[in-house]
Amino acid sequence: LKALDAKDSYTFGHSMRVAYFSLVTGTEAQLSPEEMRELELSAIFHDIGKIGTPDAVLNKPSRLSEDEFLIMKQHPEKSWEILKDYPGFEKIADNARFHHERFDGKGYPLGLKGDQIPTAARIILIADTFDAMTSTRPYRK
Repeated sequence: LKALDAKDSYTFGHSMRVAYFSLVTGTEAQLSPEEMRELELSAIFHDIGKIGTPDAVLNKPSRLSEDEFLIMKQHPEKSWEILKDYPGFEKIADNARFHHERFDGKGYPLGLKGDQIPTAARIILIADTFDAMTSTRPYRK
């Protein structure tokens, strides 16, 4: 996380806010303590793959081009690649990988839908979307 903070302090703060919003949601959903710990770690690390996103794309102050958006869409897979080999992080890696999947199947990277998407990844998507709509980003205006 220190590496992510060094790369992009906004994304680090965003990850902390997404973790908070996810935990509030998980509490309301009455997740077990084990599920809450998985949710917390998954939310904290959901965007760790942005370490591999070029600064010109990550910090662009205007709308991304189609090619730039394709580059940005690679971050969930990069998050998964970074996390998947750490013992005990298999579910956390999957949740990070799937946090842009949509219930209707129109998300990415795999186009999962419905119950194919882990609960934690679904919660993170909601928290991620909420933070994106309520925080100030370089391209917000």
